[in-house]
Amino acid sequence: TKGEIKFGFRTEDEEIIFYVQDSGLAISEEQKNHIFERYNHSTSIESFGGSGLGLSISKKLVELLGGKIDFITDELKGSEFFFTLPYNKSEQNKIRHSKKLYEQYNWSDYHILVAEDEQNNYMFIEEALKKTGANIIWAQDGAKAVEYVNNNPKIDIVLMDIKMPNMDGYEATKEIKKIRKDLPVIAQTAYAMSNERNLSIQAGCDDYLTKTIRPKKLLKKISDLI
Repeated sequence: TKGEIKFGFRTEDEEIIFYVQDSGLAISEEQKNHIFERYNHSTSIESFGGSGLGLSISKKLVELLGGKIDFITDELKGSEFFFTLPYNKSEQNKIRHSKKLYEQYNWSDYHILVAEDEQNNYMFIEEALKKTGANIIWAQDGAKAVEYVNNNPKIDIVLMDIKMPNMDGYEATKEIKKIRKDLPVIAQTAYAMSNERNLSIQAGCDDYLTKTIRPKKLLKKISDLI
């Protein structure tokens, strides 16, 4: 039997809804709650390959744009994935406001080191900083971050994830401060507890951000330190 794929968009109230429908295999009940997790494969389609990162990264990017992503599935009809983006009559004003926000930050001469072991989190930060023109360097663990700082005097600031393999953000910050005492380091962690903030400052971090990171707040924090 032949299947089909449909895609398109429609507007509802103050949202644009983009969708992709297919008449193929449905998503099992046990997979429904895990479909947007990293490295997740549906057991019914894992033979088709893939890294298991696509939907997780898509979710992060949609949320960065102020939308949401979801799906519906039916054994007889297949599945439909859709995501929404905000849209209303004042959208052009919002676009102009966004442009003004980024006009404040021309960082084409700056080098920002992002120490982050999770690819989708790094891509989120990269997207948030893209319009500033900054030169972004990615270190996938604390040890690599220390190595980059030691070998690259052009680095102007470090965004330091706390929970990383090989060397965590606390230890990496201590080592970086031994190399360049005045290099600003902003801690970023999924943990909002006050002791996490205190431990970050004690390790030598100059400021602190709690995930999920808001682009406007991220830009302001960096601007205050470079």
